[in-house]
Amino acid sequence: MALLPFISGKGPCPSPIMIVTDHATADDLWKGFPLAGSQGDFFNKLLHEAGILRSECRVTTVMKTRPSADNIDNYYTQTKSKAQKLGLTSVRAETWIHPSVEQLVSRLQDEVAECQPRVIIAVGDFAMWALTGIYGSVDTWRGSHLDGPHGTTVIPTYHPSFIYKKWEVKGFCIRDLQRAQHVATRPELYTYPAYRFHVAPTYSETISILQELATRLASGEELWLSCDIETIARHISCIGIAWNVREALCIPFMTLDGHYWTEEEEFQISLLLRTVLTHPNCKVIGQNFNYDNQHFAKHLGYLPNLAFDTMIAQHVLFPGLPKALDFLSSMYCHWHRYWKDEINDYNKLPENMTQYWTYNCKDVCVTFEVAFVLMGLLHHCSRWPQFEFMLTTSKSALRSMLKGIRVDSKERSAVAGRLMEAIAEYEALIQDIVGFPLNVASPKQMKIFFYDELKLPIQIDKKTKQPTCNAKALATLAQKEPLIRQLVELIDKKRSLGVFLSTFCLMPLDSDGRMRCSFNVCGTETMRFSSSENAFGNGGNLQNIPKGEEK
Repeated sequence: MALLPFISGKGPCPSPIMIVTDHATADDLWKGFPLAGSQGDFFNKLLHEAGILRSECRVTTVMKTRPSADNIDNYYTQTKSKAQKLGLTSVRAETWIHPSVEQLVSRLQDEVAECQPRVIIAVGDFAMWALTGIYGSVDTWRGSHLDGPHGTTVIPTYHPSFIYKKWEVKGFCIRDLQRAQHVATRPELYTYPAYRFHVAPTYSETISILQELATRLASGEELWLSCDIETIARHISCIGIAWNVREALCIPFMTLDGHYWTEEEEFQISLLLRTVLTHPNCKVIGQNFNYDNQHFAKHLGYLPNLAFDTMIAQHVLFPGLPKALDFLSSMYCHWHRYWKDEINDYNKLPENMTQYWTYNCKDVCVTFEVAFVLMGLLHHCSRWPQFEFMLTTSKSALRSMLKGIRVDSKERSAVAGRLMEAIAEYEALIQDIVGFPLNVASPKQMKIFFYDELKLPIQIDKKTKQPTCNAKALATLAQKEPLIRQLVELIDKKRSLGVFLSTFCLMPLDSDGRMRCSFNVCGTETMRFSSSENAFGNGGNLQNIPKGEEK
């Protein structure tokens, strides 16, 4: 059996910055060192833009040679069925691994101990897992300050090969590298923040904090407060407020045993919270706050005095970039670690309520810090007037969302009945042609009929790269085979009627019988609105309702 070629690390040792990639590439093996060839040259430019000289970094890989079939995913997984298929029997960090991986990780830790870096840049998913034990995508964890071996800080980022495929993430990678450079230069400034979170507060503690804020507002002080709600089963479970980047209060309303407060306590807290959030001197900061405001309006009967929305600010500055809070944190916060997966089920309360309330406090503190960075950018780019216009537009959209539209329920039911009759007629016509009941809403049945039974040329979806029988594919087939043209027309009409019935005629209404939706002023890069169901799961897209004149 021929021995595979392998490479060693390159660069000074010890070094304040260590760069670790997943595995060696063909160029790496040819030149004898990691990050070689065109990918290495490109990464060197990214390092330079971030203020890092590669000659001052130690560069190495987890796997010193090329993996079998050039697929590192065959060496580790957290999916049991995949592990059994690949024959992965060893376990490390809750992950099934190839027997050789244990030795690779041990060797990498020895390299880290020898190099003594202050920060390690993990370039790729496998490198991140080997250094931190975190299984997942760098796309999620990029820019995070993670705990690495021997007390080091690990910052994951994209591999050059991924940036080639998705060029828009290049700037994100440079930001990650800048973080690494900052940690290497002043590691003492980049430790876990000294948060002061008031979670599971007593009644007296909650009242004391809210009264202090109310007193400051009444004295004429202009006070910026970040606010965020968490919901369970579409009801407010807790409200978080932060008055600086490190201190926050979570006011819980639900527990696993029922209500957190007595009825009188909740009433007094709600009154005082309303006094604070609606005070003219209170400048509320939110992230996508129209969602929160729908709950404030329905369940608490008032709207906080919103002065700044971080999602809108990001949209005004960079319309094509992501606007989620975790992304904003990765770009603008002094210290960042991804936290959004701490809560992933909003249908029931988690078992660890302390973690849940802490999550809420993290949200409001991050929002507070992001807001002031974005304020500076808006002024620097002379975009503040545009932001104010978008914020005003957002408030106007909220009024439409809360008011809703009256619906003639009798006429709605009558139209639904006529549509069902028409759909049944088309089903009968399709069955007469095909010879058996064909569920045109089933991709599996459609592909079996057109490609296996009729032997028509298989149409491939450009996005999924899989066989498809969507409208475009059927139209193409009808052009190639005129005999199925009438059948395709019937299928297209039945599908259209089905969409109209389910999407519009059966659109869920609110409890008062009105139709509402959620308008998002940041929904498109072109500043056009988008619309969808509201915060309570009712309504839908009210911007693209057919006129009813289609033939």
